[in-house]
Amino acid sequence: MSKLLDRVGRFIALSASPSEEEARTSAFLACKLIREHKLVVAEAPVEAEEVPKKKRRRTPSWEEWAPAHPPTHSPVGHQGTIMRSDHEGVCAECNLSYIRGSRIVSSKGAWVHLRCWRHE
Repeated sequence: MSKLLDRVGRFIALSASPSEEEARTSAFLACKLIREHKLVVAEAPVEAEEVPKKKRRRTPSWEEWAPAHPPTHSPVGHQGTIMRSDHEGVCAECNLSYIRGSRIVSSKGAWVHLRCWRHE
């Protein structure tokens, strides 16, 4: 039985070959052996101890983040102020929406993305 499993394993490994013909033939022969001998193919069970848990970094809330990042005034003295939005909205230039926390500028009485803002 172990020789049969080794042979099936080799065929399965060869099915990932860069040669299309070799890969197709290997996959076909592996399937043929599995069907002939009525083998059951399953993934090995993974124990919970083997999988390391990822540590997630806590994202600061807007209230925690905002005091450390105050709005900055435009470098060219424009009436607009570059700031992070505290609400969702729509850019007046490109008509795409922006989310809370996006960098926006007040331009001609409307809010626009920082990337859409034209320094006039």
